[in-house]
Amino acid sequence: MDKSSQKAAAFYDLEGTLVSTNLVHTLGFYAQRQQGLLQTFKKSAMTLVKLPFFGLTDLYSRNVFNEVFFKSYKGESADRLRFFSEELFEKVLKPAIFDGTFEMIKTSKKLGLRPLADDNLIESEQAQTIARAIATLPEKYRAPIVLRDVEGKTYEEIGEILQLGLGTTKSRISRARGLLKEKLKNYF
Repeated sequence: MDKSSQKAAAFYDLEGTLVSTNLVHTLGFYAQRQQGLLQTFKKSAMTLVKLPFFGLTDLYSRNVFNEVFFKSYKGESADRLRFFSEELFEKVLKPAIFDGTFEMIKTSKKLGLRPLADDNLIESEQAQTIARAIATLPEKYRAPIVLRDVEGKTYEEIGEILQLGLGTTKSRISRARGLLKEKLKNYF
C-alpha cells in the first residue's frame, strides 16, 4: 500500500491528552450536588471509598473499570445530570484543559489529520446545549421556536396551533431567537 492511499488520523485520549482531570472527578462533582446534606455526605463518602477499587479495576481492564464506574451513577436522574452539566464543564473540565490543546487540534487539522472521534458526538453535544437553552425559555417563546425551528412549521401553522395572530407569532419567534442568542453567546 503506497503512502498516498493511506489516511492519517489524530487520536486524543481525553484523560491525560486534552485535560488534566478524569472520570472520577466528574463523579465527585455530582456526589457533592445531591439533594440534602445527608445524601451529599453519603454519596461523597461512597465515592471516596470506591477510589482504590476504581484504580485497581482500571489497572486490570478499562472495560471492567467502565462497567464498575458507570454503575456509580445508578439512581441519578438524567435530568439532574443535565442540570449540572454546564457547571461541571465550567468548574471541572474547562479549568483542566491543557494549555495548547486547541492549538494541537488546529495543527492536526491543518496537517490533514482527521480526528478519530465521531463528529456526531460534537453535533450531539451542540444539540444538547441548544436544547437545554430552549428548555429555559418561557413557554410563550419556547413553543413557537420549537414549532418553527425544530418541527419546521410555517408561521401560519404555528399561529393556528397556538391560537395567535401572525404578527404575534413572528414577534415571539424573533424574541425567542434573541434570547437563545444571548444564552448561547459563550458557546457558539
